[in-house]
Amino acid sequence: TRSSTSTALIDLDRAPCAPPGQLSADEARQFADTSGPIFLLTIPPSVGYEQNPSSLYYCYDLEGAAQHLR
Repeated sequence: TRSSTSTALIDLDRAPCAPPGQLSADEARQFADTSGPIFLLTIPPSVGYEQNPSSLYYCYDLEGAAQHLR
């Protein structure tokens, strides 16, 4: 069987608030020790389905180099 999954790429610096259960831009920036934009790639909740999705944070410094959360 095949299943489809929707993902969302969120610019946490422009979002009015962090999605529930996720880091804010400032929290991710502090954790990754970066100073640039923060993006979150996640699987949004679906009605009627229990999930344990992965969330990936893309953290950049002011020069644009990607860092990873440790």
